[in-house]
Amino acid sequence: MDEICNPDPASDTELRDKDHETVNHVRRFTLNAIALQKKLRGLEATLETTFIDSSITPEKIAYDYREGSTEKERTAKGVVPFKADMSRHSEALSKALSRARKTDNPKKHKVAAGSLGGTNSIIGEGTISENGKKDIETESSKKFEDKQYETAEEFWQAVFPADFAEILSKSIEDGKLYFGFTIAHPVIDGFLREGKYNCPELTDGSVTIEDSLKDYISAQGIIAKEDINVSVNIPVASNDTIPTCLAHFDRFDEYEGKHLWSLIIGTGANAYINGSVTEFGDYCGFKPHYFDTEQPTAEDTVTIDHIVAGGKMGDTFKFAASHFVDANDPVAKEIQKLSNDDATKLVFDLTYGESTNLSENLSMENNSLLKTLAKRFVERSIYYAVTILKGLTMDIEGEIVLFVDGSLLTKNQKYLAKINEELTNSGIELVFSELNMTGDVTDKIKKDTTFAGTIALALAGKLEEEEAEKAA
Repeated sequence: MDEICNPDPASDTELRDKDHETVNHVRRFTLNAIALQKKLRGLEATLETTFIDSSITPEKIAYDYREGSTEKERTAKGVVPFKADMSRHSEALSKALSRARKTDNPKKHKVAAGSLGGTNSIIGEGTISENGKKDIETESSKKFEDKQYETAEEFWQAVFPADFAEILSKSIEDGKLYFGFTIAHPVIDGFLREGKYNCPELTDGSVTIEDSLKDYISAQGIIAKEDINVSVNIPVASNDTIPTCLAHFDRFDEYEGKHLWSLIIGTGANAYINGSVTEFGDYCGFKPHYFDTEQPTAEDTVTIDHIVAGGKMGDTFKFAASHFVDANDPVAKEIQKLSNDDATKLVFDLTYGESTNLSENLSMENNSLLKTLAKRFVERSIYYAVTILKGLTMDIEGEIVLFVDGSLLTKNQKYLAKINEELTNSGIELVFSELNMTGDVTDKIKKDTTFAGTIALALAGKLEEEEAEKAA
C-alpha cells in the first residue's frame, strides 16, 4: 500500500524518459514522413510533364507510319514497316482446322522446323494435327558465334546443330520433307537483308534463303532437292511476329470474322498488322526524357523500343533510381548490380506488388520511391504501346485480335490486362493463349511460341502444296 501511495522516484524518472523517447520517435517519424512526401512530390513533378511525350498521339502515329508523311519523313523517324502477306498461310490452316472440327480423328502431318535467333538455333521434328496439336518428338539447339561467314554452306554448318540432318531425316514421309524456317531478320523478296548475319553470299542477292537451305539440306545426303518444301517466313522482323500468330491457329475459329494478327513485347517490341511487320524500335519521332538520353549506356538514338520493352527499360530504370535513392544505400548499390533484364523484372514486381529479390534492408522511404518510379515506367510503356497500336490500326475496319508473345506480356498478366483496358472501344483485343504443344522435349521448347509457329508454318507449306497439286 505504501508503495502505491509513494511511488519510487527512480520509476517515475524512467516513465518520463520513456514518454520523452516516444515523443521523439513520433517526431522523427513525422519528419521522415514529411521528407518522404516532399521527395515523392519532387519525383512525380520530375516525371509528370516530360517523362511521356504527350504529343505522340494515335493520329500522329498514323501520319508518321502511313501515306500522310513523305518517304523522307518516314525514314527520318525510323519508320520502315516490312510488307509481309501471311494470308495464304492462315487461310490454309483455317481450312485444315475446319476439317478437323468435323472429325474425332484429325489428320496428322509429319514436319520439321528450324528457328534461327541472333546467336542460337533450334531444330525439331514431329507431328502436327489439323486441329493445331503439336507433338514434338526430337529437338536440338545450338549457340553459334556471330562472325563473318564467307559462304552459305559455312554459315548453315555453323548455325545448325551437329544432328541437324539426323533430325530432319526423321521427318521425311513418303519421300518428301516439309521444313518450316523462321529467321530473326527481314527476308525481302526471298533474300536476306544485310545487317544481322555476316554472310555475303546470303545478303548480296545472288541466292534466296529457300534455295540456299534446299541446297544445304540436299547436300547432307538425306533427300533430293526437288523433294524438299521449305516454308520460309516472309519479310518478318526480329522476334518473329508471323509465327506468333500461326502458333495459335487452333483458336482461329473462335474469332471468325475478325482480323487475326500478332504483337510481341519482350526484349523488343513489334507487331504484325494488316500485312506489315512494324518494329517499335524503328520509331524515334518523339522527345525522350533526360533519363533515356543521359545514362552511361545511352545510345545515340532513343527509340520507342527503349521505352516500351525489355532490357533497355531496365537500363534506364537503374539510372533513374540512382537519382532518387542515396547512392550509399545498400539497396541502391544492389539495384545498380542488376542485369538490365532483371532490372526490368524489378520494375514490374514493384508496380504490381509482387515480392522482389531486393534485400530486407529496403527502407519504407526507398520502397515508396522505387514503387512510384517503377509505376511511372510501366505507365509510360503502356501509353506508347497503346498509342502505337491505335495509330497503326486507325484506318482499319472491323475488330482486331492480336495474339501476344514476349516476356513482358506473358509473365505480367496485370500489364496485359491494363493494355487491354486502355484499348477498350478501340476494336483491338490482346489475347494470350497457352500453346497446344506436347512431346518428349524440354519445357522450354513446349513454351517457345516462335518454334510452335514455325511448325505451323511447315504445315501451311504442305497444305498449300497439296492444294496447288489438286488444282493443277
